[in-house]
Amino acid sequence: MEIKKALEKASSVYGEKTALRASIQVIPYVGGALDTLLSGKGARIQQQRIEGFLRELDGRLRKIEGLTALEPTEELLDLFTNVLDGVVKTRSSVKQKSFASILGNHISSTGNWEEAETATRLLKDLEEIHVRVLSFSMTAPICNSPFGGLRVVALTDNPHGDENQQRPISLAIEFPGYSVAALRMICSELVAKSLLYDEGVGRMDTKAMEYFVATELAKWFINWISR
Repeated sequence: MEIKKALEKASSVYGEKTALRASIQVIPYVGGALDTLLSGKGARIQQQRIEGFLRELDGRLRKIEGLTALEPTEELLDLFTNVLDGVVKTRSSVKQKSFASILGNHISSTGNWEEAETATRLLKDLEEIHVRVLSFSMTAPICNSPFGGLRVVALTDNPHGDENQQRPISLAIEFPGYSVAALRMICSELVAKSLLYDEGVGRMDTKAMEYFVATELAKWFINWISR
């Protein structure tokens, strides 16, 4: 209820700012929609996201037996508020469930707060497509030479390897709704966060940012958000 009141208050404050609303409303094409969102609908959307997240968390915890009630510590407050901040900023139901997974996993395992906070921070920085690419890279088929024993995904349509053996899977084929340029940016961002490793460098005549393998950090992260 306190969350609901805070969201409603924020909307009412905007609603009282007549001059600001007038300035927004005259913006061509988008002004009316922005005014509607800022004057109340936006708060309701955020409230619905929080309610959906809480239902997901409630359902997860009710399936676990033998849990003890947590103490109302500063660590719990910080983790919960960080999770909620991520929840209200995403329209992805996949990410909302992942946030519930992080909190539920921490509560059920009583692990250290820093790990849960790190997983939360990573998830907040990623979009659903990042998580999908990362998950796929961890379940891709094990390749033959020259990537023997590795689960490799590629940005090229014609990856290295014998046609009669398992070659890296093309991300462009697996995610047809995204251009190669967009997928390259997504992979680059995952590499920057040490979730993917650029495996192609130094192999044959391969260029950088063509072949990728999930890192140990990726496995740790996916474990936090998928159980």
